Amino acid sequence: MDWIDQKREGKEWIGRIYVATTIKPDNGGFAQTGCAPNFMADYWSLCCCKHPFLRGDVLSKWLETNVTNPVFIFVVGSVDAFGDQPLVSVAKITDYFNGPKEYASFVRGRKKLAASRLSGLTPDDHARLFPDQDYMTYQAWLFGDCHADERRDVGEPFEKHVHHARMMEKGKWEGKWYYEKDNELGTRKLLTQTFLNWDKPRIITTKTLGAGSFPITAKAWHENQTKMWEGVLSGEGGIRILEDSLHPLA
Repeated sequence: MDWIDQKREGKEWIGRIYVATTIKPDNGGFAQTGCAPNFMADYWSLCCCKHPFLRGDVLSKWLETNVTNPVFIFVVGSVDAFGDQPLVSVAKITDYFNGPKEYASFVRGRKKLAASRLSGLTPDDHARLFPDQDYMTYQAWLFGDCHADERRDVGEPFEKHVHHARMMEKGKWEGKWYYEKDNELGTRKLLTQTFLNWDKPRIITTKTLGAGSFPITAKAWHENQTKMWEGVLSGEGGIRILEDSLHPLA
């Protein structure tokens, strides 16, 4: 893909496939029903879910060398009615934060970002603080990935937020609250304005990937520009290029 070649700036890149099962088929396109990744307000952010990946040593080492070896995240959605699992977005990570307070400070100082990310705001708060930003368009109270309020206090999101729910533990929904895991110190917050989104399935996996994250190499990606491969993604599956797939929507 020419876009990746341009954005890597001649450097060897590192990649990760992130399976977002909350991204569902929707009238031939996609609908994000969760909060990770968040694509609103011209920013791409990955700050919730997949806590082992966001807290892990592998990501830590990657981010330390991000200047010389840029990190790209390939977001795959859930399987559609035809059994296909599409690539929804590709992002080059340009910024990251080591915890929720640092991220909240950054978000709070940027109006559109705050309107789309601060999950501690109620719809009434949103209308008061951002009267020119429609709360039903940005829906931070439902899908925001920064669990903080207007004072930068990190804590509980609005009661109708998708992560205002218990995690599964020993077969029961009695574990920690999802937002508590999102707010743990050391859960990194990834952010960029360098990303692509597709409006419909154009690139699909050749093998269904379950919830999680998987490595992808530059070699595997470039070989799949011309032919179909099985098992090139470190044993987790391949990529099949669909017609007109090399012209993604920005």
